[in-house]
Amino acid sequence: MPVSKNIKRQALNWYKKNYQKRIVKRSDFSNVYFITYLLNHKLLYRLKRNIYLVKKAEEYPEEVFNLIYWKIVKERLKRYKPYSIRSISAIYLHLGDQSIYPELLVYTKRRVSHTIKLGFGKSVIIRYDPWFDSELTSTISAGGASLVIEKGEKIMFERVEKHKDYLRFLNTYPFDIRLLDLLYEERSRPIVFKNLIKDFQKVGRNDIAAALTQIIKKYTLYRISLKMKKTLRAEKYPILTEKLEKKPWTFRQGDQILEFEKVINKKFSTQIKSIKKHTLGFLLRQAREHKKYDIYHSTTIEGYRISPQEVEEVLIFPKKTIKEKDKEKLRNKMAILGYHYAFDFLLKEIEKHYPQNTVTQNLIKNIFFNLFKPSVESNVIDRLDLVRYRRNQVFIRHSDYIPPSPEKVLDLMENFENVVNTIICYDSSLS
Repeated sequence: MPVSKNIKRQALNWYKKNYQKRIVKRSDFSNVYFITYLLNHKLLYRLKRNIYLVKKAEEYPEEVFNLIYWKIVKERLKRYKPYSIRSISAIYLHLGDQSIYPELLVYTKRRVSHTIKLGFGKSVIIRYDPWFDSELTSTISAGGASLVIEKGEKIMFERVEKHKDYLRFLNTYPFDIRLLDLLYEERSRPIVFKNLIKDFQKVGRNDIAAALTQIIKKYTLYRISLKMKKTLRAEKYPILTEKLEKKPWTFRQGDQILEFEKVINKKFSTQIKSIKKHTLGFLLRQAREHKKYDIYHSTTIEGYRISPQEVEEVLIFPKKTIKEKDKEKLRNKMAILGYHYAFDFLLKEIEKHYPQNTVTQNLIKNIFFNLFKPSVESNVIDRLDLVRYRRNQVFIRHSDYIPPSPEKVLDLMENFENVVNTIICYDSSLS
């Protein structure tokens, strides 16, 4: 049955008013024909039987889902209040990682055991917790949604898979010893605490390990011999020993960078040492010779649709490029021009400061400024975006990883500068 012009107009008006919601229920529609019309024009996507995503026609449904994943979780958990995100899921959030995982573990005071299918292979596992206590939860923001998660002290009484993020959590969470004492009095678990003591020693938090030993001694007959050890990592990278002054997400970032460095050195150190040394002039000339190649491959990796011929054309006629009328072509060509300017700027900086080997936020910001200045001049992006860190949540196409939220970006960039330069200084002292 054809849809009348009046229904089309009303459906589009409804779409404009509700687009910002991104997720709607069937009951939000005043007319069921709106659903049919918007689905046919790819402005709506059926997520579940009575739940829909509001989207642009060119947007992939899974991208929209990833963008509002935590808002969907919050909406679906309303009926299970009081609840708390638990175990490893809570640990990730405490560390500032708001990425999407196949299963999210949630405990509730309600006597239910259920699995919520969210869509795209993602689900939330709901379990009843007879020991549930709202006072042992805290509120955290993830992807623009306020969610309730378990406090770290309560997580300590659970069986959690021991991996790197678990250890990073132990390294940074501000544990309240008095609360751990009260919880242990209620549910004495000497074997669990014995293993925790070993884990706290492993990450260098001997103060917490000693406190847990005293708690066990206070309430049980179990005895533990405590031997303090200083980790080699703390000696090599003192920047990571200031744990309690660091935020969990900055410590996690620093630890990950050091882990990457360790893997790279293990795998490529022999090859790196065998590379023939050249003068700075030779290396700069070689970089300039490969400039077109770098521009083409670096921009296409970022999703710009360009050809090697377009790269050549933009580099020869940069002024002509700015007059491009097609918006998509203009965006692509401004990316080429921006990479051209950033490339030249970076080589000049290397030439100017060699052999100084430091990475600063100022250098990063200047590279970014050159990279996107042509896009500002051609009104592709806002000019203020050139002089500040992003203020919106971003996501990566076809990936469950969600980049850090805007309020964490400044902390992470400052920490990145410190950790990378610590590695550079350490490696330079060995050469």
